[in-house]
Amino acid sequence: MRKLFLLFVILPILLVILYCAGWLLFYLNMNHALENMVANSKNDPSVELYDEAPKISGFPKAPVITYTKGFMVDGVKVTFPEITITGYPIPFTHVEIRAPKGLNISYPNSGRKSLKLTKAHLIMQVPWQIITSTDYHDIVRWQRDVGEVKIIDTELNHEEFYLKGHGVAGLSGQLQPELLLHSKIENYQEFAGRILEEQGMSGFARSMALSVMDAMSNKDDGTVNFDISIKDREIRVGPVYAGKTPIIYWDR
Repeated sequence: MRKLFLLFVILPILLVILYCAGWLLFYLNMNHALENMVANSKNDPSVELYDEAPKISGFPKAPVITYTKGFMVDGVKVTFPEITITGYPIPFTHVEIRAPKGLNISYPNSGRKSLKLTKAHLIMQVPWQIITSTDYHDIVRWQRDVGEVKIIDTELNHEEFYLKGHGVAGLSGQLQPELLLHSKIENYQEFAGRILEEQGMSGFARSMALSVMDAMSNKDDGTVNFDISIKDREIRVGPVYAGKTPIIYWDR
């Protein structure tokens, strides 16, 4: 009888207490890390945050980190009503990032058009080692030991096109972003036309590029399957060059 009491009464209570303690520990550690991130950003001229520190909620379910308004990093401005990050930062589990009300990516003073998404969704696998520091030596070690993050699923909704994909993202040996995203794009003509316009491509060259995409498209549903990649800072969508990523300079 005593063993049954321990099994069905005491053990569940202990498990609940341990879960609550673990959730509280996560909250305290993550809240401290977010406060440090905000404090460090005030001393970094390349970073600007448009709101206070992100908020943590979700108990007793999976933690949810919510941030509003947006930020600017190295001249790239990202604004949104709300972004949420849901999940436990436990290796090999999944974390979900959502911008349910859309987001806008712009490049002030560059002359480039902004990209406005009506909705964005990303699920990624937490790597076995998590990096929270931007110190150069810490980044070097992470790139050497881990190097990439698995993208389980991503969806980008735009008024003119829709993209769905999966792949990997990481850092190159020069500590610059790398990406390989196996993607399916609906209304790809609009998507490709925007990229070609950004590159100043028109006339015959533009027609040829679009013809190549038409030849690769699925005639049944009008979609196209392309690998979107970033390598050596070059962004490519299938056969089309789409520009360069800005150089990231890590803290030394």
